[in-house]
Amino acid sequence: MRAFLSDCVNAIDAEIAVIEKAAGEQSFELLSGQRDAKANGTLYVFQLADTLRLPEDASGKLRVDGKDLEAMVVSQEGARVWLLLEAPEALPAYIPSARLVVNETELLQKLKERIEELLSSGEFGFAPRVFGQEPAKVARTSPPKLDDRIAGQVEAALAQCIGSDVTFVWGPPGAGKTFTIAALVACLAQLGETALVTSHTHAAVEQALWALVEPPADGRRPGYLHESDLVEAGRILKVGVPKSERIPGKVLLETYMAEKAEERQRALAILEAEDERLLAMLEPLRQQLASWEQLAVVEQQYAAAYTSYDAAQRVLERKRRERDTLRQELRYAEVAVDRAQRSFVIGRGGRVQRAVGYAQDLAVVTTTVVYRREAGGRLPMAVWGRAKL
Repeated sequence: MRAFLSDCVNAIDAEIAVIEKAAGEQSFELLSGQRDAKANGTLYVFQLADTLRLPEDASGKLRVDGKDLEAMVVSQEGARVWLLLEAPEALPAYIPSARLVVNETELLQKLKERIEELLSSGEFGFAPRVFGQEPAKVARTSPPKLDDRIAGQVEAALAQCIGSDVTFVWGPPGAGKTFTIAALVACLAQLGETALVTSHTHAAVEQALWALVEPPADGRRPGYLHESDLVEAGRILKVGVPKSERIPGKVLLETYMAEKAEERQRALAILEAEDERLLAMLEPLRQQLASWEQLAVVEQQYAAAYTSYDAAQRVLERKRRERDTLRQELRYAEVAVDRAQRSFVIGRGGRVQRAVGYAQDLAVVTTTVVYRREAGGRLPMAVWGRAKL
């Protein structure tokens, strides 16, 4: 690829040398320039003073009253020639006379510069397929049906453009190349694709843009995307300051970004107001949260106290059962004492003494159990052990 591009640079240099040797610039006298009211605002039709044929797609300077305007030849029919003009200020509807100075080497110089940039970067990108150094995909994909203007050669060109990697569309002046480009952009936009339209003049880009968004007037049909949702959604945008006053503001990148900025500002203002409202609500909620947090601490303390109370209740019930058992044993002992005292059996005194001692021990244990329960304490181990005897 590098060798091929180097050969291209050498060939361009040779072509420029031949042109400059023959005539570096050509000058054409133009008369009666009128703005074409049915097309872009910077499209003018002139009469050639001499029946000469202008170079196809020529560009140069249109000298009017000592000023030079960028100009590009759009088409020529006999002595009539259509020029796209670029000017920093509004142009009059009628230009009595002007001189078109065409530099035939200008485009060649720009092409050479771009190729040299590729050589210096070493990143050839799409260039190998453009110049046929690598195979490119060639196929046809039916384009979306915009209207009945998409037919015949235009439809075939669009099908190849959409389905292939590289497609060259060629035609003589007035063949409809600009409208084909506009139709291709409309098709790609409807397919969800992104297209970048460039040219060596702003006027050429705006002519294709106008073919997309032109409203119907004087029997002319509207542009392919006139009043389309794609335009309203910002899918069709012109970069840079427009040269034609007919280009609507809604397709200008600067206008689109300004509108989006205003929308963002309005949305931001709403969000800031909502933020202030929520902040005002936040402080009372924080106070409520502090109260609930205190309640949570009390609930934890209550749960701990309830657990201790429940354990104490279980101990109390167990002690009550032990007390009732001891009382029952005490009654049995008292009965035994009573029987022993009434007994005439030999050895009664010893048995009476032991029964009385046992009954006294039971009485002490029972009294201690009751006392400890009321005092919230436990039965001493010494007394408990003696009771079990």
